[in-house]
Amino acid sequence: MAPAYERRLLTAADILLCADAQIQGPHAAQLGVTADLKPHQLDGVSWLIRRYQLGVNVLLGDEMGLGKTLQAISLLSYIKTQCTSPGPFLVLCPLSVTDGWLSEFSKFCPSLKVIRYVGDKVHRHDLRRMMSDDVQKSSTSSDSNELSFDVMMTTYDVALMDQEFLSQIPWHYAVIDEAQRLKNPSSVC
Repeated sequence: MAPAYERRLLTAADILLCADAQIQGPHAAQLGVTADLKPHQLDGVSWLIRRYQLGVNVLLGDEMGLGKTLQAISLLSYIKTQCTSPGPFLVLCPLSVTDGWLSEFSKFCPSLKVIRYVGDKVHRHDLRRMMSDDVQKSSTSSDSNELSFDVMMTTYDVALMDQEFLSQIPWHYAVIDEAQRLKNPSSVC
């Protein structure tokens, strides 16, 4: 590794450690979710929020079953409510877990409007038309939220097929579930 690069990494690590020591984690009520997070989940969400505030992208690598989905939903809710970001947010995940994500959003953060962008070509075309209509309607009204959703959930395959459309949306934040599946350098991310 080049010495200059190593120095930058060490400096970045020092900044993060100092920031961790100075920033208090959020209270559960500030997260905007209906769940009672366990202590390790609150620690995880606090860690995610600190990294978000510092502009650092991260991987949350907790073991299976420890509530990573709820932590990610809590982060998105926090960004929406406390940072007053209109979004939109992207959740990229395998098709097999989209129902689980929808269930968790519905149960723990019903205030976030979630759209499931999956299905055949015709269905996705209809969803795109609906989104386009929403943008046109809001541009002629005083409503500042141009999209009818806060979170779009889609799959890796759909993201690849519709990357031209999806890349036109100014995503504020993205969550990639099962990121270990993205091993190909020419894949979605």
